[in-house]
Amino acid sequence: MSAAATPPAAGTDPDQLHVYECRGPRLPRTEPKHPGLLGLWMEPPYYYLFFREPAADAVTGWLLDEPGHRLERCYTLPYSAWRENIGTTERIGPFVIGASAECPDAIPAGTLTIVLSRGLAFGSGLHPSTRGCLLALAEIHRRRPLTTAVDLGTGSGILALAARRLGAHRVTALDCNLLAVREALANARVNGLEAGWLALVASGLDALRPSPGEVLLMNLEWPCLLAALADQHWQAWPRVVWSGFLENQWPTLQRRLAPGWAVVWRCVLEDWQTVVLAAPERTAPGAGTGAWARS
Repeated sequence: MSAAATPPAAGTDPDQLHVYECRGPRLPRTEPKHPGLLGLWMEPPYYYLFFREPAADAVTGWLLDEPGHRLERCYTLPYSAWRENIGTTERIGPFVIGASAECPDAIPAGTLTIVLSRGLAFGSGLHPSTRGCLLALAEIHRRRPLTTAVDLGTGSGILALAARRLGAHRVTALDCNLLAVREALANARVNGLEAGWLALVASGLDALRPSPGEVLLMNLEWPCLLAALADQHWQAWPRVVWSGFLENQWPTLQRRLAPGWAVVWRCVLEDWQTVVLAAPERTAPGAGTGAWARS
């Protein structure tokens, strides 16, 4: 797919999103050439074009070059209806999310700041599953300094950014949506954390074989989480964070744990659960898993 469109610059703040919902038999080969294009959101067989202003003519012309694709409908919606918006700052454990880089006095001393542009990819830091993962990362790092991390379904890149802020020298941000990968990379640049940052368009972990890394983050919607767990490759990581599921869905996931895997940390926020899992070699006698327990 063409990478002609760029993610919205930090500070872009459209009050209304103009959405063109298209349907097609395959991934589009290009994107409309229009200065107001914010990005293409893919949920095959549907493809959603987001603009900061009306762009019917550009979409019509683009469809002529995409055989088999057609416009289903178009509509506008407030930005807040698409993604939750954070305020000036949001404090989560040692992190301050969304703090303006121009207002350092508003950032509490001793905190790790992550600045997020107001994009389309999910991951503002407000959802309980994201907050749970941020707390999990902080706890993992407290027990053992974090050096590498993989974020599957990175969205805005918030969790990968948190891992870098904690000191990880290499992070890999994966997402099946090109728009999310672009926005995550843009946020890494805004925060000055693009060094050691690898962003890949991928729906699974196969792209990372054979060297997985230290920590795997899996904050995914329920169907996506189940699909990712069906591939046993996630078990190659010594520490894995699962999130994006409700507390009453936990028994289903427990049945997916292979012998020897242990839950070493658990957090429930507003009925959304986050767990840290340790591979068998991390839970052998004398490994000290009791020190991981959270009251």
